[in-house]
Amino acid sequence: MIMLIVTSSAQMTSSVNISSYGAIKVLLPLHVSGMWIVDANGNRVQLRGAGGDYVAYGNTAWLQQYIQWMKKTGCNSIRLAFTVPNNGSWSSPSQTQYDPTLMDYVLSLLQQNGLYAILDCHEYYAINDTQGWTSVLPTYEQAWINCWVSIANRYKNNPAIAIYQLANEFVGPNATMTRQYFYDCINAIRATGDNHIVMCYYWTGEVWTSPDQILPNMCVDIHGGYNFGHTVFRGGNWFPEDDISSPNQNIAAELYASCLIGDYVQNARATLGCPVVIGELTFYPPALNNMSAPDVYCDQLVVEMAEQYGIPWIQWELDAWIQYAPTFWTDFVNQKLGGAFTSPYVPDSVPVTQTFDMKTFPALPFNIWQHMDASQDFINYAYNVKGTNMVYKTEGVYPLSFHGPCTLRVQTWGDESKSQPYWGTVSSDTIITLAANETLDATAQLNTVIYAWANSPTYLPLPNS
Repeated sequence: MIMLIVTSSAQMTSSVNISSYGAIKVLLPLHVSGMWIVDANGNRVQLRGAGGDYVAYGNTAWLQQYIQWMKKTGCNSIRLAFTVPNNGSWSSPSQTQYDPTLMDYVLSLLQQNGLYAILDCHEYYAINDTQGWTSVLPTYEQAWINCWVSIANRYKNNPAIAIYQLANEFVGPNATMTRQYFYDCINAIRATGDNHIVMCYYWTGEVWTSPDQILPNMCVDIHGGYNFGHTVFRGGNWFPEDDISSPNQNIAAELYASCLIGDYVQNARATLGCPVVIGELTFYPPALNNMSAPDVYCDQLVVEMAEQYGIPWIQWELDAWIQYAPTFWTDFVNQKLGGAFTSPYVPDSVPVTQTFDMKTFPALPFNIWQHMDASQDFINYAYNVKGTNMVYKTEGVYPLSFHGPCTLRVQTWGDESKSQPYWGTVSSDTIITLAANETLDATAQLNTVIYAWANSPTYLPLPNS
């Protein structure tokens, strides 16, 4: 018998009868080896799954359904979101506060179903920030660390836990301080004798920039790249004038997926030499009820690329799916990904040693380097950014030459009345179509973003496809 006593949608007591969970399946402990997550036998494990509140807001039927979804589709992990416990004086968090007895119950439930857990300290509601992190840790760092030390002491020998995700989407006052907060927490965890994999937020590459910053048994997670389309979570600068039915939205999905996998994930793995997890892919209404939605197409591409490069990925969020589209996840896997995954391991066809070259990455709809003057070779990830299918330019940069056939969208961001570029204003926005024998020399007085897509898209094959 299992009993959960719920006191509100986001808080519950710890009155749980956990006398019997059923047969526990053997899950091998995981650790980091180079850019891979491997099990005790040395097999490269392909973590894939989804996440939500760690007790599904007290709804055991929801929690059981999450587990069944993962098992039916061949996924092997669930990300369990919780918040740092508080003294009752702070605002109510959007995830349930960590409670060891409840966590025992959930972890045992996952283990008897052969699923790994990613423990996700998702929010810290000492204040009313959206994420509740940025101005918290300078004041409440010790409470956050104490929470993780309590978890480490309790679960240090539990192989069912794949990863400790230390802080969801945390970005501190600056890169040095952000790293130090993570180091403080990791050192406290290691002092308990716990050696679970720890995961730190990558952000945009400003915090973690070199292999010597990566501690043993550590990985980083990335939650998104650029926003290219009109739809809810792809909305932004590329095609904001289009509605969801526009063909351009599928182009935006391809651009997003290519930049996320190429510019961010593959580049980060090559730079840092550690595993990079795609920590959140997101489906919300209306995409949940429309398998033809560009958001669905985008995440299909991301998952397909992730699988072909051996990149772990986790969807978000289960709690929305079960309320708005209970068949969504199985429909997505069966209709868009070709059916349930059959192995928990990275395929042998994925090379163990991988390098990344932005110029040869098979971006969709095509790689912008194929239409640029190869002699103009600069890549700087702080400014003057050249990606797989976009270019940032700051003022004063020498002209860049593009050749057709392709279509370019050139947006200039800035305000000429200001001494520095102002990213809140689009001062010009031009779409230019180049024929096969035409070229364009692009110059910039202010910050300029150049996007490109093919006139008649020719899709490059993905590795091993």
